[in-house]
Amino acid sequence: FRKMHDNVMEIQHHIPHYVDKIQAKVRLLAAEVNTAAQQLVAEGHHVSPWTLQEVNMAEAPLVFGVLDGTQREVQKPASGPAEPGVLAQRHPFHWEIQNAFFSGKQGYCAEKYITFNGPDGHIIYCSEPYSGRNHDADVVRRIGLHQKLVAAQAQLPPPLKCIYGDSAFKREECIQKRFAFPPTSNQSMLNLCFNKVRTSVEHIYGIVLSNFRLNMVWWKKSVRSYQHQIIWPVSCFLCNILNCLNHNQVSEYFNMSPMTLEEYLPAPNDNDN
Repeated sequence: FRKMHDNVMEIQHHIPHYVDKIQAKVRLLAAEVNTAAQQLVAEGHHVSPWTLQEVNMAEAPLVFGVLDGTQREVQKPASGPAEPGVLAQRHPFHWEIQNAFFSGKQGYCAEKYITFNGPDGHIIYCSEPYSGRNHDADVVRRIGLHQKLVAAQAQLPPPLKCIYGDSAFKREECIQKRFAFPPTSNQSMLNLCFNKVRTSVEHIYGIVLSNFRLNMVWWKKSVRSYQHQIIWPVSCFLCNILNCLNHNQVSEYFNMSPMTLEEYLPAPNDNDN
């Protein structure tokens, strides 16, 4: 947990490089949209006028990562008898306990983690688990993520860089999302391109699950077990180490090399305890 929390402060010298790679990818995606729209017009099809316009990057936020919440299914809490014995009764508050962990979006009991990922395929931050009933924006507020992002950029020149999330999150100085309706033509193009960037970076979750299948064994995960609660953060940490040693789908998409193992796990100083 400590490494996945403190890593926000350790990547500050990588932030400008992350911003450059994401900005370059947005320009490339916008050019591809323009080319495809012009080809459709030449074939006699109707397209939205904004797809034919060149993107103005002056209006684009300086994004260095993608914010998202992920849920991991767990056992239904308090589903068995409260005491041993054949005639033992169920927990008197079993319904309230199950309702606290039930995710209406997914339709099962779950624990929620808030993470944000970089364009090199690294999971930069992973929160402690919260019950699946919590809203993403509420968890971000409770963990003080915006304050962590501001503190991580204390040594960087202005303006403040930000992370990009979906519509579930509240817009703040260091947390941005799609432009509000109705967007201008340039904002529509930026919404499209940044949405492609966001969904591409979120593929890192699939990499974690493919390498660490224990995260999908939900019937053995208890909300009362600390060992089960740290499976996802530890999996993210180990996946970051694998990304240091090998290129991954996300880093290749943004045409960049992941940080080295020496950068991710620097040697401790003599003054460190």
